[in-house]
Amino acid sequence: MHLTLFLDKQQDKFKLNLLSLVLLSIFFSPVGSARFLEDGAGQGSREEMNDGSIGIGRDSWVGPGAIAIGQYSDASGRTAVAIGYAAKANPFKSIALGVGSNARANEAIVIGQESVAEAIQSIAIGGSTNAGGEYSISIGYSANARLESVSLGKQANAGHTQTIAIGPKASASGAQS
Repeated sequence: MHLTLFLDKQQDKFKLNLLSLVLLSIFFSPVGSARFLEDGAGQGSREEMNDGSIGIGRDSWVGPGAIAIGQYSDASGRTAVAIGYAAKANPFKSIALGVGSNARANEAIVIGQESVAEAIQSIAIGGSTNAGGEYSISIGYSANARLESVSLGKQANAGHTQTIAIGPKASASGAQS
């Protein structure tokens, strides 16, 4: 019985090592470094795409080192990611995931349908969510956060500078509240 357990563990280690080698060979293969445009995708207008660019979807646009997947998706910013129908990640290092999601500033992250991250390093998660100020975080359906603010919950509103609103329809009305 001990020999069987030992052999099973050795086989698991072998499988894990084999999987690691396969993944490494995929990521570092010469084929993996080629630019890829499919189904009517095009090059973004700001900078020329490079070998790290991936564009899939009709009328999608991709920039250098960027990924655009979905019809009308736009990842024309350097190293941006836009996944979903009409998702937009135009500035550099921004991420937009979801139908109509829009990362409008550098290093902004948007996850959710029709959500917007409007300022530098802002995060919007949830449908129709808005992170409107720099360094803001907004999580929940139709939540809203302004400059350096946090809103958590359905329709939570951190509408002033450096405010926190937690809970459904919660509202922080004054600055630093």
